[in-house]
Amino acid sequence: MILVFFFLFLVIIIFILFFILILSTVQIKVVKLNLTNDLLPNVKNEKISFDYNVIFYLLFLNKIKYFKYTLNDEKIKKYNLTKMIKEMDIAKIKRDEEILKQDIKELKKLKINIKEFDLNLTIGTENVLITSLLIFILSTGLSVVLAKNIKQYKKDKFKYKITPLYKDENVFKIALNCIINVKMVHIIHVTYNVFKRRRVYKNERTSNRRAYDNSYEQHPRYGRCKYDYR
Repeated sequence: MILVFFFLFLVIIIFILFFILILSTVQIKVVKLNLTNDLLPNVKNEKISFDYNVIFYLLFLNKIKYFKYTLNDEKIKKYNLTKMIKEMDIAKIKRDEEILKQDIKELKKLKINIKEFDLNLTIGTENVLITSLLIFILSTGLSVVLAKNIKQYKKDKFKYKITPLYKDENVFKIALNCIINVKMVHIIHVTYNVFKRRRVYKNERTSNRRAYDNSYEQHPRYGRCKYDYR
């Protein structure tokens, strides 16, 4: 009897936790993200300066914060993510290019809600025409993205500035602060679809390989004489 009550209690706890998770929202708060390669004046730099602080929250009913995780340079070094990225199987990624394209299409279904956005971008190239074209493309693309993903517009919370820099060298400076909300139910749905598609894709590739395993051994009773015209 005790085991039955314990099992029921465990099921109830799991159900409550799942219910809370389903009604939660993931909030990504970019406190600061500064990225530049313009370290010294009149010097072409290969090194990129990267300074950031990103906080992840879980909000119940989009209001009550009950989980917080901060990501910064110290934690990146601790988890050695740079090494993990370098050790990624690039060849495998290229082989699975088609499924990656499908994953990206699925990720676009996430209903992102941009709550705040403040971007200051300066960019320049060695070619004046390319710089001007980049400014136009970035400005147009950013306007479309913001218009699509802003639910409640407040003038003081949304601003961006993209400035061309004509220095006869490739230079960029990015300063970003923003808050983005995504409902957990949408994340779960998209994640499920991605894993489901990957599993089907993997099974299809395995089946195709098996189907052609013995393709060169057809008509085995004739040995090397596959075709006999006698």
